[in-house]
Amino acid sequence: MKKLLSALVALFLMLSVMPVHSATPKPKPTKKSAPHKKVAKKKVIPSPSAKWPPKGFSPSDDKYVFAKIPNQKELQGEASNIYDKSNNALRYDLRKCETLACGAITVAAEISCTWWEISSIFERVDTTTGLAVEKLGTLRTLSPSTRARNLQTIMLVSQIKGVQEDGLLRQDIKTGKIELTCHRDPAPDLSKRNIFTPNTPGPLPTSG
Repeated sequence: MKKLLSALVALFLMLSVMPVHSATPKPKPTKKSAPHKKVAKKKVIPSPSAKWPPKGFSPSDDKYVFAKIPNQKELQGEASNIYDKSNNALRYDLRKCETLACGAITVAAEISCTWWEISSIFERVDTTTGLAVEKLGTLRTLSPSTRARNLQTIMLVSQIKGVQEDGLLRQDIKTGKIELTCHRDPAPDLSKRNIFTPNTPGPLPTSG
């Protein structure tokens, strides 16, 4: 405050001794305020919605349900995602499929499903013609819920030995006539997810 008062006194003294005939100081030009620039608003372009159904998926009898047969690369990629707990069952079943004959299907639905049911048959085929020569059994597979438009890969695990004596995978077994249902009612017991019925009389084996 003292410095401010001293400066004002000094300024007053300078003005008081100024000659009368001295030129009147020119007024300082007033600064014109810069015109207000309008900020152009960027248009928010919505991201394109995911294509539905996804590429490679085909509709089933239920118009809301789609499916595809995954290849080996897709199976390995999905199973390697350890951060997705829904893949735990897939990884568990893939280990079983190192010795048992299996199929696989990736399912998705337009709406939420409380549980999935997949029926399929296992056949022995002629490796030269690819034609089925023997029905080996039927399989009923149960799988947990999915949200609308979520994909889920499900392994179809039979009780048929899937390796030869030399340890190589059998090439004469295939999965066919796959039918899938997206259920909306409460889920049953899903602890036994694969129920295999062989095409010969005897006890019905199951795999969890």
